[in-house]
Amino acid sequence: MTRTALIIALMLGATSLARAQDPNRALCIINGTPHPELDCAPGVPRPPGGDPLARYLFPPELIMANQRAINLTDAQRNSLQQAMADAQGKFIGLQFKMSSEVEKLQALLQPASVDEARILDQVDRVLAVERDVKRAQLSLMIRIKNMLTEQQQARLGVLRGQGPGE
Repeated sequence: MTRTALIIALMLGATSLARAQDPNRALCIINGTPHPELDCAPGVPRPPGGDPLARYLFPPELIMANQRAINLTDAQRNSLQQAMADAQGKFIGLQFKMSSEVEKLQALLQPASVDEARILDQVDRVLAVERDVKRAQLSLMIRIKNMLTEQQQARLGVLRGQGPGE
Protein backbone atom coordinates (compact mmCIF):
# COMPACT_ATOMS: atom_id res chain seq x y z
CA MET A 1 0.00 0.00 0.00
CA THR A 2 2.67 2.48 1.00
CA ARG A 3 4.76 1.47 -2.02
CA THR A 4 1.92 2.33 -4.38
CA ALA A 5 1.32 5.64 -2.63
CA LEU A 6 5.03 6.37 -2.92
CA ILE A 7 5.01 5.51 -6.62
CA ILE A 8 2.05 7.83 -7.18
CA ALA A 9 3.78 10.61 -5.29
CA LEU A 10 6.97 10.09 -7.26
CA MET A 11 5.14 10.06 -10.57
CA LEU A 12 3.21 13.21 -9.76
CA GLY A 13 5.87 15.14 -8.00
CA ALA A 14 9.24 14.09 -9.31
CA THR A 15 9.17 15.99 -12.55
CA SER A 16 7.53 19.12 -11.17
CA LEU A 17 9.76 19.18 -8.09
CA ALA A 18 12.91 18.75 -10.13
CA ARG A 19 11.82 21.43 -12.56
CA ALA A 20 10.91 23.74 -9.68
CA GLN A 21 14.38 23.38 -8.22
CA ASP A 22 16.17 23.69 -11.57
CA PRO A 23 13.95 24.14 -14.62
CA ASN A 24 16.81 23.23 -16.98
CA ARG A 25 17.58 19.90 -15.28
CA ALA A 26 16.10 16.84 -16.96
CA LEU A 27 14.91 13.89 -14.93
CA CYS A 28 14.28 10.27 -15.69
CA ILE A 29 12.50 7.61 -13.65
CA ILE A 30 14.10 4.17 -13.48
CA ASN A 31 12.18 1.46 -11.60
CA GLY A 32 10.07 4.13 -9.89
CA THR A 33 13.06 6.13 -8.62
CA PRO A 34 14.01 9.60 -9.92
CA HIS A 35 17.48 9.84 -11.45
CA PRO A 36 19.44 12.70 -13.05
CA GLU A 37 19.39 13.09 -16.82
CA LEU A 38 22.76 11.41 -17.16
CA ASP A 39 21.23 8.12 -16.02
CA CYS A 40 19.11 8.16 -19.21
CA ALA A 41 22.18 8.52 -21.40
CA PRO A 42 23.14 5.78 -23.86
CA GLY A 43 25.26 2.97 -22.44
CA VAL A 44 24.37 3.60 -18.79
CA PRO A 45 23.64 0.20 -17.18
CA ARG A 46 20.16 -0.29 -15.76
CA PRO A 47 19.29 -2.21 -12.62
CA PRO A 48 18.20 -5.80 -13.37
CA GLY A 49 14.80 -7.25 -12.57
CA GLY A 50 11.87 -5.03 -11.76
CA ASP A 51 8.78 -4.61 -13.87
CA PRO A 52 8.37 -7.40 -16.46
CA LEU A 53 6.49 -5.01 -18.80
CA ALA A 54 8.99 -2.15 -18.61
CA ARG A 55 11.02 -3.26 -21.59
CA TYR A 56 7.95 -2.92 -23.83
CA LEU A 57 6.89 0.52 -22.59
CA PHE A 58 8.50 3.95 -22.40
CA PRO A 59 8.14 6.29 -19.41
CA PRO A 60 7.50 9.92 -20.34
CA GLU A 61 10.67 10.99 -18.54
CA LEU A 62 12.79 8.85 -20.88
CA ILE A 63 11.13 10.45 -23.90
CA MET A 64 11.48 13.97 -22.51
CA ALA A 65 15.18 13.41 -21.81
CA ASN A 66 15.76 12.12 -25.36
CA GLN A 67 13.48 14.26 -27.53
CA ARG A 68 16.18 15.22 -30.00
CA ALA A 69 17.74 11.76 -30.10
CA ILE A 70 14.45 10.21 -31.21
CA ASN A 71 13.38 13.14 -33.42
CA LEU A 72 10.19 13.74 -31.47
CA THR A 73 7.82 15.88 -33.55
CA ASP A 74 5.88 18.85 -32.22
CA ALA A 75 2.63 16.91 -32.68
CA GLN A 76 4.04 13.98 -30.67
CA ARG A 77 5.30 16.36 -27.97
CA ASN A 78 1.84 17.95 -27.73
CA SER A 79 0.17 14.52 -27.57
CA LEU A 80 2.61 13.42 -24.85
CA GLN A 81 1.95 16.55 -22.81
CA GLN A 82 -1.82 16.07 -23.13
CA ALA A 83 -1.60 12.39 -22.15
CA MET A 84 0.51 13.30 -19.13
CA ALA A 85 -1.87 16.09 -18.09
CA ASP A 86 -4.86 13.76 -18.39
CA ALA A 87 -3.09 11.08 -16.35
CA GLN A 88 -1.95 13.55 -13.70
CA GLY A 89 -5.57 14.58 -13.13
CA LYS A 90 -6.50 10.93 -12.59
CA PHE A 91 -3.51 10.31 -10.31
CA ILE A 92 -4.36 13.26 -8.07
CA GLY A 93 -7.89 11.97 -7.55
CA LEU A 94 -6.63 8.46 -6.93
CA GLN A 95 -3.99 9.72 -4.50
CA PHE A 96 -6.67 11.42 -2.38
CA LYS A 97 -8.87 8.34 -2.56
CA MET A 98 -5.93 6.11 -1.56
CA SER A 99 -5.08 8.32 1.40
CA SER A 100 -8.67 8.25 2.58
CA GLU A 101 -8.95 4.46 2.32
CA VAL A 102 -5.61 3.89 4.06
CA GLU A 103 -6.67 6.25 6.87
CA LYS A 104 -9.81 4.19 7.36
CA LEU A 105 -7.75 1.01 7.45
CA GLN A 106 -5.38 2.50 10.01
CA ALA A 107 -8.33 3.48 12.22
CA LEU A 108 -9.68 -0.06 12.05
CA LEU A 109 -6.30 -1.49 13.04
CA GLN A 110 -5.74 0.82 16.06
CA PRO A 111 -7.85 -0.92 18.75
CA ALA A 112 -6.33 -3.70 20.82
CA SER A 113 -8.92 -6.11 19.43
CA VAL A 114 -9.98 -5.71 15.80
CA ASP A 115 -12.76 -6.94 13.55
CA GLU A 116 -11.10 -9.14 10.92
CA ALA A 117 -14.03 -9.01 8.48
CA ARG A 118 -14.20 -5.18 8.54
CA ILE A 119 -10.44 -4.92 8.09
CA LEU A 120 -10.42 -7.33 5.16
CA ASP A 121 -13.30 -5.41 3.55
CA GLN A 122 -11.29 -2.21 3.94
CA VAL A 123 -8.18 -3.89 2.53
CA ASP A 124 -10.27 -4.79 -0.52
CA ARG A 125 -11.13 -1.10 -0.93
CA VAL A 126 -7.45 -0.13 -0.69
CA LEU A 127 -6.49 -2.82 -3.21
CA ALA A 128 -9.23 -1.61 -5.56
CA VAL A 129 -7.69 1.87 -5.56
CA GLU A 130 -4.24 0.34 -6.15
CA ARG A 131 -5.69 -1.52 -9.13
CA ASP A 132 -7.11 1.75 -10.48
CA VAL A 133 -3.70 3.40 -10.08
CA LYS A 134 -1.93 0.60 -11.92
CA ARG A 135 -4.55 0.64 -14.66
CA ALA A 136 -4.16 4.42 -15.09
CA GLN A 137 -0.36 4.05 -15.21
CA LEU A 138 -0.55 1.31 -17.83
CA SER A 139 -3.09 3.29 -19.84
CA LEU A 140 -0.70 6.25 -19.95
CA MET A 141 2.20 4.03 -20.98
CA ILE A 142 0.13 2.43 -23.76
CA ARG A 143 -0.95 5.84 -25.08
CA ILE A 144 2.68 6.94 -25.10
CA LYS A 145 3.86 3.79 -26.89
CA ASN A 146 1.17 4.16 -29.55
CA MET A 147 2.22 7.73 -30.33
CA LEU A 148 5.83 6.68 -31.07
CA THR A 149 7.04 5.24 -34.36
CA GLU A 150 8.75 1.84 -34.46
CA GLN A 151 12.06 3.60 -35.08
CA GLN A 152 11.58 5.86 -32.06
CA GLN A 153 10.71 2.87 -29.88
CA ALA A 154 13.81 1.01 -31.05
CA ARG A 155 16.00 4.07 -30.38
CA LEU A 156 14.52 4.52 -26.88
CA GLY A 157 15.19 0.84 -26.15
CA VAL A 158 18.84 1.39 -27.00
CA LEU A 159 19.01 4.67 -25.10
CA ARG A 160 17.78 3.13 -21.89
CA GLY A 161 20.35 0.37 -22.11
CA GLN A 162 18.37 -2.44 -23.63
CA GLY A 163 18.22 -3.52 -27.20
CA PRO A 164 14.94 -3.45 -29.08
CA GLY A 165 12.89 -6.59 -28.66
CA GLU A 166 14.91 -7.83 -25.71
